[in-house]
Amino acid sequence: MSIYEIFGVADAVIASLGGGALIVAAFAHYIGQIWATQMLQNERAKHAEALESIKAELDLLKQKNITRHHDKLAIYRDVVHVVCEILRELEGVALGKKEEINEETEECISNSTQRNHSRSRRVRTAHHFVSVTTMPVT
Repeated sequence: MSIYEIFGVADAVIASLGGGALIVAAFAHYIGQIWATQMLQNERAKHAEALESIKAELDLLKQKNITRHHDKLAIYRDVVHVVCEILRELEGVALGKKEEINEETEECISNSTQRNHSRSRRVRTAHHFVSVTTMPVT
């Protein structure tokens, strides 16, 4: 065997091993890319599910806060109405147009006070519930 033949055989062996290694490397890259894509899709799905859950919880809390706000506004409206009635009656008594406060106004005041007390209890309970449910989830 001549030196040229030895180099030719060595060259053929190296070329065949290198070509096989190239094929294996390309296949490994392709399989790795598929696995990475699948893992990324799984992570995206998990995060999307968690995001939807958080959005639903946020909507629920928002609705509870809106309800509580509307309850407070109703209480304020009732209180303002009662205060206006009292001031009207007191003005009438002070200006001498009336001798005493009207019995209907006194009844309205007592009914409104009882109604506002029950509403404020409900608002406080709703506020307590909202503050308890906003604790961080671990």
